[in-house]
Amino acid sequence: MAMSARSACKATTLARLAETDEPAICRAVASNPAASLEVLARLAADFPDAVVTNPLLPLEQVTDPGLTRLPDSAVRHLLRSQAALPLLMARAMSSPELQHILVERHCERFDAETWRRLMGGSEAALGAIASHPTVPIEYLTELAHREVDWLQGAIARNPRSLPGELVRYLCLSRATQAREAAWKRPNAPALLLGLMRRASDARTEAPVSLAELEELARAGGYALDLALRDPRLPEPLLSELAQTAPWSVLKAFLDHPAFSEQGVQA
Repeated sequence: MAMSARSACKATTLARLAETDEPAICRAVASNPAASLEVLARLAADFPDAVVTNPLLPLEQVTDPGLTRLPDSAVRHLLRSQAALPLLMARAMSSPELQHILVERHCERFDAETWRRLMGGSEAALGAIASHPTVPIEYLTELAHREVDWLQGAIARNPRSLPGELVRYLCLSRATQAREAAWKRPNAPALLLGLMRRASDARTEAPVSLAELEELARAGGYALDLALRDPRLPEPLLSELAQTAPWSVLKAFLDHPAFSEQGVQA
């Protein structure tokens, strides 16, 4: 092991030592700055901490900031190490798969600039953010309001505790899986859910009242969709809500029996 730890040891000798079955020897090779990048890449799976702290990598980064000579397979293993940042940040940002691993392993250590970059990153990164239990609420809230079905679903299923305002928003989602997951949350708005269940059940013995119908319509999202199915919804309210309704539901307004041409022009 003494030979493998000496920085003067030839790279060819270190390459042979790296093929041994002795973990202590391989770890020493992984820490040796005389080892080649190819050898370090082979050792990354078993000794990520030793490889990522090897002095050779910062030297390589001087001429190759993204450490592009390291294969993705090696970088995936190195990102397991808590010492991987900031050395591998630029490289991890270059690949959707690596962005995903970066979020899963290191999001607790991100600064505001890193979060900004990842929030504009790949779907893999956004999916990891949406489902990670330690991601700050502000980023989950921002993603939820992008109105992307699968992102809302991932956030609704996130194991972390979510604030009531965000849960309410997801309960009104037009994405079925997100809505159903949000409805199961302990802090889901019980009264609103009760209204939505009654409004969606044609066989209910307790149909919603006109006041409750207006409450549903003003709640927006899926609750508004349910309210638009009811012919009792008054035209003045329809005209008011149509002014700010998303394009995706305007047809439901126009198809409502109480909605007149004057309401469209209002």
